[in-house]
Amino acid sequence: MGSKVSKSRKVKNKKTGEKDREQVAEQTAEPNVTQGSSCGSLSNAEQGVQDTQLETSETGIQTNETAESVRQSGVNQNMIAETWPEPSDDPEVTTHQCWETIDTQCLTHSTRLQDVSESQTTSGWKVVRLFVSSTFNDYQNEREVLVKKVFPELREWCESRHLHLIECDLRWGVPKDSTTRTVLCTCLEELDRCHEDADGEGFFMNMLAERYGWVPKQDDVPPDVADRYQWVPNVSITHMEILHGAFRAENPNAAFFIRRAEGYLDDVPKEAAEKGFVDKAEIAKVQMKELKKRLHERFPNSVFEYDCQFDGVHDGRIQLKGLEAFGKQVLDFFKEAIGKKYPEIAGETASPEQIEEQQHGIYMVQKGQLVFGREKEIEVIMKYANEEASADEGVPPLIVAADPGQGKSALMARSVMEAKKAGLNVFSHFVGCTAESNRVSSVIARLCKALANKDDPRLSKLTSETSNEEANKILTALLEEYGKSGDQLLIVVDAVNQLGQEDAFTKEFKWIPTSCHGKVRFVTSTTHEGNTLTDLQKRIPEAKLVALSQLNEDAKRDIVKNYFGRFNKTLDPGQLKMLTEAEGANNPLWLSMACEELRVFGIFEKVTEYISGLPETLEGLLAAILARLIREDESKVVEKMLCYLECSQQGLKETELQLILSDDMPTPIAMLFWSMARRTLKPFLRSATRSGEVERLQFFHMSIRRAVQTFLDKDQSTLQAYHSKLADYFLNHCTDDATVILEVPYQLSRAKSVQKLIDFFRKDSRGAKVHSFQRSQYLKKFRCMTPVNQPNMCTQYGMCQFCENGRGAFGQTPFPNKDCCIQCGNFVPPNFKNDKQAAMSCTFHPPPGPRFPGKHTCIVCSKAIHLPPGRKPTLAYLCQFCQLGGFKTCCKIKTDGR
Repeated sequence: MGSKVSKSRKVKNKKTGEKDREQVAEQTAEPNVTQGSSCGSLSNAEQGVQDTQLETSETGIQTNETAESVRQSGVNQNMIAETWPEPSDDPEVTTHQCWETIDTQCLTHSTRLQDVSESQTTSGWKVVRLFVSSTFNDYQNEREVLVKKVFPELREWCESRHLHLIECDLRWGVPKDSTTRTVLCTCLEELDRCHEDADGEGFFMNMLAERYGWVPKQDDVPPDVADRYQWVPNVSITHMEILHGAFRAENPNAAFFIRRAEGYLDDVPKEAAEKGFVDKAEIAKVQMKELKKRLHERFPNSVFEYDCQFDGVHDGRIQLKGLEAFGKQVLDFFKEAIGKKYPEIAGETASPEQIEEQQHGIYMVQKGQLVFGREKEIEVIMKYANEEASADEGVPPLIVAADPGQGKSALMARSVMEAKKAGLNVFSHFVGCTAESNRVSSVIARLCKALANKDDPRLSKLTSETSNEEANKILTALLEEYGKSGDQLLIVVDAVNQLGQEDAFTKEFKWIPTSCHGKVRFVTSTTHEGNTLTDLQKRIPEAKLVALSQLNEDAKRDIVKNYFGRFNKTLDPGQLKMLTEAEGANNPLWLSMACEELRVFGIFEKVTEYISGLPETLEGLLAAILARLIREDESKVVEKMLCYLECSQQGLKETELQLILSDDMPTPIAMLFWSMARRTLKPFLRSATRSGEVERLQFFHMSIRRAVQTFLDKDQSTLQAYHSKLADYFLNHCTDDATVILEVPYQLSRAKSVQKLIDFFRKDSRGAKVHSFQRSQYLKKFRCMTPVNQPNMCTQYGMCQFCENGRGAFGQTPFPNKDCCIQCGNFVPPNFKNDKQAAMSCTFHPPPGPRFPGKHTCIVCSKAIHLPPGRKPTLAYLCQFCQLGGFKTCCKIKTDGR
């Protein structure tokens, strides 16, 4: 506390001290009415105090201790500060007294530089903590902008510089049964943590408008807290955050954002404004005016004012719009401040191989650091890694299998970490953590380099031109040599079900050894979805299987507590019980995604209601999350991007998406809209591209794809429109013929653009390169298929003398029309020209052109075929792909749906 206050402390008797503690306990039991500070849910004094709680802080003080536990912790409760000066009847006098104390503190303040905490460096990365301070109810709109728009972009920018951004936004996460001490300690200790991670200059932002916030009395502030943080009597919690976070030390990494009242406040209904946007007390108005003035004086380059507009009242909350300038101010300031604090170091550019290694290591740490309830599985893997085997006995690989989202990748990552901690030599490959990691060739190449000496000449043969079969011969030899050497190696390859399967070699997992020799051991993982597990067990019948079970209750609670603990938040016991007992909580991915949704949820009073309404399935939760992202997307690009990715066969390149999302191809979408959508969907996408190529985006999990499918299946016309737009892009703007050949038939068939599909196959040179079998399969979907076994119920197609020797009627082939399948254009050899292969039409689809008794109509020119008596016309036939096993059916392609 400042010198003017601390000099004249005096001792109260024990009885009076106990009475004060009882009064504090009574206050903390009163219901909350208004949230008044960023450090939790604090009402003003007349309305009672809602206390809140977070996890034990790093400083060693338990933030959930009650007034009684303060006494037990060693603080002498008989030594309580003298009565703080009551506010004067004249607000100017009280404000002047406060600032006299603050000025004295600033003169004597010295910044204590702390050692960099261990958490600041993880795999070469550093932690950046940004504390967000403001009153509560009047800043929910800005906090939504921060959490959902500004911080995701800032986090992405930080990641590009190997920095982990953690925003300390304590707007909720403080249960009802907390003490005032908990609230105060939580806020100020989190500020301490921000300062410690930044050498005394923590990243701090404050938002001010027309509310000064709750001003605690002496009984609300425990004496040890008052001493430790130099508490200034008669100032608000928010004011104290500013003092401790920035003002006293003149922190260069602090910024202040002041919302101008002009332009919005006059439009806010008076009753709504008085509930949480405007302080009625004169002292609060005077304090706020002086605070803003002092901030402008002390931080002339770090105070930013911004405008906004009133946008109505929804669910009792005042809505504001026009906050784009505010978001840009925050983003620009902290990019510059963080860039100065952690400048990029110039040096040698890392090679693609080094970058790949770094990404696998980062993924391992990120996935493996929050694993709970998997001790038995980790023990099995560790026992397998150390398993003894005789010289002539091989040890089969170990397979970890789980349902999607059950945490197999996290288990594999944690197992790698535990094995390394135990001193084992480990090679790890996490499929999906990079674009390159999805290729079998990448796994083989990385593993060969781990097994061989750097100067081994065989490594030079592993190029992009080397086939997987040739690379596998090198791998097999190296594995055999390594096993004979007696050196230990644990090989861990996660998520082989996500590997690309271009040929039989990769589909049959021939690169995975059926047995390991010496001290080499092989662990891999897959989901139960698809045929991967079956294929693995078929190749390696003796493989050991570890099937992940459901999480126990303790593990689920640990996941939730640790997740929120990273952001200094917690759920109250009832909320924690409701979340962990939900049906979906048995799936770790569901649980972690539910936690993230709660973290960004902005209405403190409705957290319990929100938990009770969470969908119980993973796909349901994903659908709800995606629906929210779509609602909040001002650019209206997120929904389109999701749907186009779902409608594509193999994902889409970044450049392709930018054109497809545009309303004016070939002009790409505005880069601002693209960046916003890309950042919003980043957690749901993965890149599937080789290093140096344009990024190709895909969904990182099949559950996401199914969630989007569910959304699209509700409206078939919308689904067809997306496929039609993709077909238009690939037909008219894509320059990669291989992609055109793959995508155009698929997109046109899904769009039900049948005539365009036929024209593509018969008239487009790229369509001619589509295999005849594939052409047949696409066109069969639109054939009539009515049986035509009775002569009086069908008509056989023929050709006139002029058309039968022509070319190109059924496709771009070198053969005359009479030798082509009239459906796909494939060559029909003479031995296939029989009654079973005859092209027929049903009574609903007679041949085009005039019809005369006993006459045939040419299928090419639609004219009647006139022949000399006794001569039969040249008949039309279907190829072996288009005829359905000898069963005659109408071969009319229904271009009009009939």
